[in-house]
Order: sequence, then structure tokens, then C-alpha cells
Amino acid sequence: MVRFPKIGTTLTLIAMSVFATSSAMAQSADRVISLEYQEDYQAAIAYMDAGKFSKAEKKLKSLVKERSLSPFERSTFAAELAAAYFKQGDQDDALELYQQAINAGGLLPAEKLTYDNIIAQLLIAEGKYAQGAQALENWVRQTGQATPKNTEMIMQGWYSAGEFQKALPWAERWFNGATEKSRKHYDVMNYLYAQLGQDAGQLSIINQMVARWPQERALWDNKVALESRAGQDQQAYQTYNQMYQNGLLRSEDDLLKLAKFHEYYKNYGQGAQVLMDGMSQRIIKDNKSNEAYLTQLKTQAGLN
Repeated sequence: MVRFPKIGTTLTLIAMSVFATSSAMAQSADRVISLEYQEDYQAAIAYMDAGKFSKAEKKLKSLVKERSLSPFERSTFAAELAAAYFKQGDQDDALELYQQAINAGGLLPAEKLTYDNIIAQLLIAEGKYAQGAQALENWVRQTGQATPKNTEMIMQGWYSAGEFQKALPWAERWFNGATEKSRKHYDVMNYLYAQLGQDAGQLSIINQMVARWPQERALWDNKVALESRAGQDQQAYQTYNQMYQNGLLRSEDDLLKLAKFHEYYKNYGQGAQVLMDGMSQRIIKDNKSNEAYLTQLKTQAGLN
């Protein structure tokens, strides 16, 4: 199973979103911070700008506890406190405060959507994969913003939660939309198709992988197995022979299996040649059993 790295880029985007949104909220003409809270709020913002997050946290905690706050003030202070927690690596408290900012009722619809997105990303980053993936999937449906980044995060959330059926459509969109595909793209698709028993999809991916990484034996073995399972025996035979041409068959068992393949398809001369080459390279033991098999193939080749 592919292991995804921590979502560092996601968390950077969250931080940027927090500061941009809360600043826009505070500057709105029809929603202002009361004079009695202005000094502490501005001090908290100054601390945030200076990177003094623990001092900002102290100011904002005091503001959030005030009983006479308007919904706008409660949402604003909760959002800034969430940002302070986040910048100090306290993502659990940040998540709780982002939700408080929404619940306070002081957000415009567009602002709420921004915080819904932030919460979804944080849930995934915190390892609450299914919850975060569902939240982000709902957000994409509401906004229509199925960006490459959002698509990847939803796929990653469902994948990491082991919800492979839910991950697959997002993974296919992520894979098909990638202009430059890394090994991770192929490994994810290969694993998903394998887990879901979708052999045709897996074989399509494996074919692409062997073309890109032709010296990787495990990929070719998968290709042979999938072709055999699909009833494509002739193709599996050709694939195994190609592995030999690529220098991937290096054991006695491998070469004897190829010789049997040749014999089955009545290519006796090729089977005999594989045995002779294997013996000369000291890969196949020069014993009575193998000598007898070589003689048999030579005889059969002479009859064709």
C-alpha cells in the first residue's frame, strides 16, 4: 500500500486562508469590532504578524471568553485563536476553534465555505481520513471547485481510510488529470484496482508501468498473472518470453518454466535453445533430468 507523506503543503494553504479570511472579516464596513475590544484585538493581530503566537493566543483566549460578543466578534476572535493554535502546532484545538467560528453565526456564506474547507483539510492532515474526505467531498460538490489539489486530497483521505471504492473515482480523476505522472500515481492506481478486484483496470496500469520501468521484475510478474487470469494465455506466454529477452529470467525455475511455455505452444526449438543457453551459463543444472528434457525438445523440434 502506498504511504502518503504528511500534508505539509495543505497546512501551508490552511494558514494562508485563515489570515486572509479573518482579515477580510475584520475590515468589513458593516461588521466591526466594538471599541472595548479593539485594543486587545489589534494587539493580538500585531503579535500574530510578529510571529509571537503564544502572546496572541493569550490575548485571544481572553477575548473569546467575553460574554457580550456579537456573532461577528465571536467568529472573528475564534478564527484568530484557531490560527494561533495552528501556528504553534496545536491542530486539535485549532480544529475546535475553527468549528466555533462557524457555530458562532457571524460568517457570511462565502466565509463559512472557506472555513468548511479548512476544517476538511485539517481533519485529513490529523489522520481523521474518512471524516475529512467526506467533508471535502461535500465542499467540492457545493462549490464546484474540483481542483487538482482538492481531488488529490479527497482521494488521499478515502485511500488512507481504506475506503477504496470511494477513493477510486477521485483517484482516476487525479491520475488522468496529471500532466506529469510520478511513480506514486501508478502505484496508487495499481493498488486500488488490485484491492477492488478490477483486473482490467489493473492490467492497463501495469502495461503502462512495464513500459516505463522495463527492468522491474515484479511488474512483469503481475502482468503475466493478470493476463493468465483474464484467459489471455497466449499473451501471457509472449510476456514471459519478453521477460527472457529483457534479461529478467535468471533462475533455473524461470528458464524451465519458459521452456515449458515454448513446448506447450509447440515452439520446441525455442524451448531447446533456452535450455542450452541456461546450461552453458550454468543457470540450469546439467543433470540427467534436464538432459533428457533437452533431448525431448530437440527431437520434437526435428519433427516440425
